[in-house]
Amino acid sequence: MKKMFFAVASLAFCYCLALEPGIEEGSVKLESGENFWTVTYTLTGMPAVVTIDLQTNTLADATGDWVSIGGENIGFLGGEANKTVYVTDSPSTAYWFPAKACPGKTFAAGTLRAEVTAWPTNIPPNYMVVDLLARNMVRWYATTNALPGGFANPEYKTTKMVMRKIPAKNVVWMMGSPGKPSDDNTGSSLTNSPAHKVMLTEDYYIGIYEVTQSQYSNMGGENVSLYTNEVDAALRPAERLSPVIVRGKNYMWHKDGHEVAPSSPLNILRGRCGIADMDLPSEAQWEYACRAGSATECQGNLEGTIKNIKKYAVVHGYAEEAENTYDPVGTEMLTRPSVVGSKSPNDWGIYDMLGNVYELCLDASGIGANLEAFLESLADGWENGAVTVDPKGATNEGNTRITKRGGSFRDNYTESTCRVRNDGSNNYADGLDGKLGYIGIRLCCSVKEAVK
Repeated sequence: MKKMFFAVASLAFCYCLALEPGIEEGSVKLESGENFWTVTYTLTGMPAVVTIDLQTNTLADATGDWVSIGGENIGFLGGEANKTVYVTDSPSTAYWFPAKACPGKTFAAGTLRAEVTAWPTNIPPNYMVVDLLARNMVRWYATTNALPGGFANPEYKTTKMVMRKIPAKNVVWMMGSPGKPSDDNTGSSLTNSPAHKVMLTEDYYIGIYEVTQSQYSNMGGENVSLYTNEVDAALRPAERLSPVIVRGKNYMWHKDGHEVAPSSPLNILRGRCGIADMDLPSEAQWEYACRAGSATECQGNLEGTIKNIKKYAVVHGYAEEAENTYDPVGTEMLTRPSVVGSKSPNDWGIYDMLGNVYELCLDASGIGANLEAFLESLADGWENGAVTVDPKGATNEGNTRITKRGGSFRDNYTESTCRVRNDGSNNYADGLDGKLGYIGIRLCCSVKEAVK
């Protein structure tokens, strides 16, 4: 009986291995034509996200090291490249147009090759790019170096959105901070949630930038930002946003899940990109991405992060704690959001998670009078180390307050840490005559829904 079980298990194991995606050995061919080049390959096993890199070797006999010519030279690859590809009876083909991607550059025979990689659909590449204007135009890349036109391409802050995969699946980590809630913020809406263990069961993608004014308009939203008169306003965060504006009135997490109003900017974007759960991040998703694998109160290196945050911070109207913002309009400290990506990223390459503008999360706040609802949302025994799995935050019953995280350009940098929670109205644009120009968004989606 044991032998029979072992044989069946072995067959099942071999069957699983056979289903792993791969590129058939010797099937990759790069051929030049009059106006474009073609890359052909044969995918085996099962559907995969296929990425293609073009590499050069300066030695004619191809004995040197092969290095990528980089996304700034490759540009956009047409056909079956950097997308989900299915196994067929015939080879798959991608197209490259060098005259458009890198005009004036030539490659001698033997100094250019294609490297084709098949990624399992549950372990896709680290970077996903969503085209905000085209339908079903989602592409994947292994590194930012591979992004078409190069990472500095302004399209990635205007008409396209770059998202970074967060390796969160089944990792147990400590969310919040030690001590009782509101220990150092008595009488304020600011709160530090009690330290508690959390585990997310899926990896996810999150935007490397806060959504800019241009991106928000291109995803179907009305630009209601306060700071629209700057010469580079298109590259600054969209602000004066709220769940009501972005998701739709009465569509509350977690009662309605990821359902949003049909006319909402999020639903318009979902219709274009085909990702059903493109949304604001949960608090747990936001904080895990912000920490970037660090247990400190900031993101990555503590000293470097505090210095970085000082470049945003205005301490209640006083600038003595602040440094220059690197603002392209001028060198003085300016009480307004900066162009996204102006500061250093965290250790996972995500920009502006602390400072610049507050970022809305899905969760009801569970702060102040609603703290009990937040604590009740945690796992039984959380005080003694029990793990809360895929937390959804406090219930929305009688609670129209939501959470915003990360601080803003108008806050003290000591308040801009990954553990500090803040809450406010479900519709910020109604407050102070609509002048709350420091609340924006960053988008998030599951790997499962992104790769279908």
